[in-house]
Amino acid sequence: MKLGGLRTRLLLAFSLLVVITAATVAGGGYVQSRTLILQQAQDATARVLVDKATALFPLGPLPPGEGTLRATL
Repeated sequence: MKLGGLRTRLLLAFSLLVVITAATVAGGGYVQSRTLILQQAQDATARVLVDKATALFPLGPLPPGEGTLRATL
């Protein structure tokens, strides 16, 4: 088998294509996984913050009634 033969060049070309494809798929999977994990962490933190704010400052029924508005003055 010659070093510069057609068979060798095709083997190198397909091997390079496989490596590039595998790297692209792995990179895409990494980015999607990282984004999903980050989004879940942000959602959990936001939920905790909203729950704590609601416990400290309950809003009551919306829209507020006449009595509620007068009580705030």
